[in-house]
Amino acid sequence: MKTLTSLSLIAALSCFSLHANPAQTFPMELTAKGHAYIRANLNQLESYPMVLDTGAQTGLLPQSILPLLKLDDKALSTDQAVGATGAVQMQTATLGSTVVGSFEHKDLNYLVRDMVKLTLPDGKMPGILGHDFLQHYCVDLNFKEAIVSLNKGACDAAAVAGLQATPFKIEDNFVRLTAQVQGVTTAVLLDTGAHHSFINTPLYKQLSGLTVNGTEQTGGMTGHTQDRQVLAGLSYQLNGHTVKEARSYLADMHVFKHLGYADKPFMLLGINAFKNGRMVLDYANKTLYFQQ
Repeated sequence: MKTLTSLSLIAALSCFSLHANPAQTFPMELTAKGHAYIRANLNQLESYPMVLDTGAQTGLLPQSILPLLKLDDKALSTDQAVGATGAVQMQTATLGSTVVGSFEHKDLNYLVRDMVKLTLPDGKMPGILGHDFLQHYCVDLNFKEAIVSLNKGACDAAAVAGLQATPFKIEDNFVRLTAQVQGVTTAVLLDTGAHHSFINTPLYKQLSGLTVNGTEQTGGMTGHTQDRQVLAGLSYQLNGHTVKEARSYLADMHVFKHLGYADKPFMLLGINAFKNGRMVLDYANKTLYFQQ
């Protein structure tokens, strides 16, 4: 039995076939909680909302749409999934075709879970496109213009000109960076499925000037919940470029320990700080470009 990990705070390889295409642009839509999604064709099901989530090793589908996908028994199985707030046995499904624009991937694996809290006004619960899909593209999240652009391979140099840049590496199918937080070298994992950023207690204890403004709860794809404390005043540097977070969270998420950061400084980097600008992932050159 394999274990699939999803850091996604909204929820939690494959053969693929891609046709040669220029960059393609799609409307960016947001859930009520601020998660960015686009539309994909899944087998026979057309134009289904799918969140773009670098914090998920694999994608996710709502249980409610399985009958519409016309899967045979061989396409379904069960695996252990480790999410942000816990671990659980989950059903998985292999889709024959996942299509966004004219980009097609065959035989992608998806975890199966209804994410009721993300239900859209039309009654649909969005799914997730995870690392196994995103890794083949230059992924341009243009929040200012409310569009998403996908380009097979490396980003066009002109498209990222003038943006701030920081290198990343891929480890365990996650995007990992390093930040300086008040001089503390901190491991960072990019999670575009998280609407805000999180820091853990080992990092928090080394910082000053942060304000705690109450306690909330975080839910994950496994159905478990954990407390989180609301923070104000967090700022950090990515490759020397300063990023300021108007709102962030302090929490020792279950998955942080799973990743080996129970007692080391760690930050889960969400998308909220970039909502007035752009975030571009160049997987081919392992560079994150951004503009606040």
